[in-house]
Amino acid sequence: MPNPQEILDNYKKRINRSLQSFFNKEKRESIKKLPFYKFFSGTLKEYNLRKWNKRIRGILVILGYELLNGRKTDEILKIACSSELIHSSFLIHDDIIDRDIFRRGSASLHYFFEKLHQKKFKKGESKHYGLSMGIMAGDIGYAQSYLSILNSKFPEHLKNLASIRFHQMYFDTCYGQILDVINSYKEKVSEKEVLEVYKYKTAKYTLETPLHLGAIFAGATKKQLEIISKFAIPLGITFQIHDDILGMFGNKKTIGKPVTSDLEEGKQTLLMVNALHKANHKQRKLLLKYFGHKNIKIADLNKVRQIITETEALKYCQNYAKVLVSNAKKTLKQIKKVNKNTLFLLNYLADYIIKRDY
Repeated sequence: MPNPQEILDNYKKRINRSLQSFFNKEKRESIKKLPFYKFFSGTLKEYNLRKWNKRIRGILVILGYELLNGRKTDEILKIACSSELIHSSFLIHDDIIDRDIFRRGSASLHYFFEKLHQKKFKKGESKHYGLSMGIMAGDIGYAQSYLSILNSKFPEHLKNLASIRFHQMYFDTCYGQILDVINSYKEKVSEKEVLEVYKYKTAKYTLETPLHLGAIFAGATKKQLEIISKFAIPLGITFQIHDDILGMFGNKKTIGKPVTSDLEEGKQTLLMVNALHKANHKQRKLLLKYFGHKNIKIADLNKVRQIITETEALKYCQNYAKVLVSNAKKTLKQIKKVNKNTLFLLNYLADYIIKRDY
């Protein structure tokens, strides 16, 4: 079998080309809409095609399809694009909620429009303009994503099943976001509460739904979808745990956003919750000094990193992630009559999730 990373990189290129074509078509059709929409669509195109996109969700759609021997390669790319468009939609709204001004190596979308207002308009409040445009951009991303499914040439009964699955995912992710917001206002959060957020806010739309959508269009049975879920949910939780580790121990150049942002937001991650639980009085006092406070310097971040390491919260999260990956990979063996090459790629991707550096 060819190098698995080369295969996944090729899938990523195909998804990028498909998204490029999608937005080029949007640009051509924007002349029928308000003149400003041409610029708006171009902004969404730039955001969706920034280099920090991993395309894991789109790749998983293809893998879910090919796992069950799906054959319509061009059509499944439309569904892969759908997963990437809804991902961008969620990120745009997430940055508004978290008040993040940086995403994918550049300005978050609402912040981009806030700065645009300052340059182009004399009337009104820049921040409100940016937030309004960001909300609309996220909503348009939802519509684009859903229409990509409806406009595919798959049989109508499969599109209906996929539509139901898509909207269940949308509900689940919003529910997870609500839990995340609530947790951010609590003084103390349990690991169980954090993992519930990871399941609904990340795992279901990052791993489970993309695989389900691909599998549905390949004619998956209910049993096959259930097994895929048992693989995807633990792996999706792992994805978020590793994201949190990168957010705390990575660097801006690699991850595409400031490394102090999670700490400044007071984000209730498994890493931080476990560190606070294990910390002694002195360590806990220092963690709380910086947790949720703005304008944190790298020297302050390094103090927090040291405590997270000393309490073995980092080791705990890394080991927990490895166990989840191992359990997920065992589950896949239960699916019968699958494409063996795709099964190998899914196992490779499972390992990659905890080895990636962005």
